[in-house]
Amino acid sequence: MPLPDSRPADPPRHRITGLEDMTLRLRAMDARRLGVEIVEGPQTAKLEALPPLAVPQVTPHGASPTLRPARALAIGDESGDSSLDPWLDPSWSPRALGEVLFSWLFAGAARDALSAARSAVHAAGDRGLRLRLLIDARERALRPLLALPWELLFDARQRNYLALDTVHPVVRSLGLPTALRPRALDGPLRVAVAIAEPTDLSPLNAKGELTALRALEAESSGSIQLEVLPTATLEALRNLLQRRRVDSLHFIGHGHHDPSTGASRLVFVGAGGRAHSIPATLLSQHLRSPDPPRLVVLNACHGARASQRAEHDPFDSVAAALALADVPAVVAMQWEISNEAAITLSRMLYPALADGVALESALTEARLAIARLHGLDGSARDWAAPALYLHAANGRLFDRGASAADGADIGEGHEDESARSETSIGDFRVDNVQRGVVVGHGSSVDGSFDFGGGGS
Repeated sequence: MPLPDSRPADPPRHRITGLEDMTLRLRAMDARRLGVEIVEGPQTAKLEALPPLAVPQVTPHGASPTLRPARALAIGDESGDSSLDPWLDPSWSPRALGEVLFSWLFAGAARDALSAARSAVHAAGDRGLRLRLLIDARERALRPLLALPWELLFDARQRNYLALDTVHPVVRSLGLPTALRPRALDGPLRVAVAIAEPTDLSPLNAKGELTALRALEAESSGSIQLEVLPTATLEALRNLLQRRRVDSLHFIGHGHHDPSTGASRLVFVGAGGRAHSIPATLLSQHLRSPDPPRLVVLNACHGARASQRAEHDPFDSVAAALALADVPAVVAMQWEISNEAAITLSRMLYPALADGVALESALTEARLAIARLHGLDGSARDWAAPALYLHAANGRLFDRGASAADGADIGEGHEDESARSETSIGDFRVDNVQRGVVVGHGSSVDGSFDFGGGGS
């Protein structure tokens, strides 16, 4: 299969030199109402109650979809079924879902704050606006929100998908701080590729993805270096992390989620080549170190899926557990994507990161490249599958040609203005808001919460 021609021959000169933060914090106002406040940005807004959220209702294929208030639904029952599954129903267009989410989130003062923030950054000419959704998974009432496809946010007035706009990238935050600095790259970006294809599970197209990554390495003129674990055991991964510096861990394999416990797992290779299911917490323990990988990319099902039930721990999801292990960024999918889309994501992401570009901006370009392959609407939603949870103040994970002491902390602190590059879109302002970042595939909902606006 020919590789998608996703990377331009010469790196473009990016107009956006930095991003201002607009942080929307979602909060539970009481047992039945959710609210939103703008805690950071060119214009802030006090806590305001959100209206009832109308969620899609499952309809037969080809039938006209309808909306009904979420408070009329039992979101997750004892059987483990979830009424939020319609959010992933392929009969719904991404635009329809995105309009519902945008109209709900930006219903009042938040809409005014967004307009003011847009005006402020547009006046600057070369600045963008990072929309950061702060959802504290430790608050039980907020857990169902983790499964909503925020990357589909669509502003109908401007006919704009926010996550596809380089001026308005969308990131998620779990509210977990880190003090790690951008890692200085005085050599290649080192990517560890862990391939887990147990003999007792269905085969993957790992060979095709690895071939694409090898081609990417060859094209990089030495700026990207792969270290491949072709039969990835958890022990082999730990040994690699102990003996080599790994900038990014790229996992290709299976994952699964247990609705009865709310736990997600990745499947490594075990004894006799058979499947070895690894809980999120155990994987997290193996990645903990004083200097962990700056990025983990999970090309596996359910990498970001977390149970929304109050009695379950949301940090039993793989992506959230890695955030607790102080991994600044995790990339995973919200739903299954095509092999072509996965290859395009890698081909756009790693060269940009190797050049010191911020993760948010690199991911936006990858989304656009995927959209060029498969389109935007209908059932074409591969571009929205990657969900970025940012466990850092910004996505500048690497500094090309900088010393280890240069640059701002990834976590709290202030940016060293002398380190700003005219051509870099990754040098962003760092402030004192605690944040978290993880990028994930496959969030789903198992919980029970009323998204209504306070009705009985």
